Amino acid sequence: MPSLAVVKSPQSAMSDGFAPEWLVAQMPPGYRNRYEEIQRLSGEIKGMDRLGRLLWEGGTPLREAVHEAFDALKTELEWLDDGTCLAVRLDSARRLLIHVASADGPLEKKSEAVAGAFRVLQELAGKDDRTVLLTTGERDVPPKERGDTVAAEAHDLLRRMGVNVLPATTLFNIWMLSLTELAEARTYLDLLHGQDGGAFKTKAGK
Repeated sequence: MPSLAVVKSPQSAMSDGFAPEWLVAQMPPGYRNRYEEIQRLSGEIKGMDRLGRLLWEGGTPLREAVHEAFDALKTELEWLDDGTCLAVRLDSARRLLIHVASADGPLEKKSEAVAGAFRVLQELAGKDDRTVLLTTGERDVPPKERGDTVAAEAHDLLRRMGVNVLPATTLFNIWMLSLTELAEARTYLDLLHGQDGGAFKTKAGK
């Protein structure tokens, strides 16, 4: 009896010994039901694993996870400026412009990420846009044990510029909320847009 997890195409089955895809349709109902349930659960787990990258990844995998998180929140998305800024449309007028920083440790005032957020603010943001700097901080530390993702001087500068700081852990928590309370999770996006600079936190303080 073939394994439920290793059913492959007929062509590959000839060369590697895996069962062909059409075999599932030939098996008893109990087999097929279990196979389909395993496939469904496997897809859900893979999707959640990708969102888990918000807590520990950097670079392209982090940007992909940020995109998936906002997509799960049912927003219209567009990458701007050669993929360095994610435009999250909340309605016909308002957008969040997300500049993703994946540097470890607290961001300093002269860091590239802070300069990048300033460039987004100056060159890409319109009057109804809110510039947001998404930060990761200490990615090798459990979220509850991490310190501030932005150093004090950098935070003061960003606050004066009207740039909001969104820790990746906070976005993760908003996504988690959306799994059961999408409408409530969406309200945080409105609050994020309405805040005029500084660190953004949910009601739980995270």
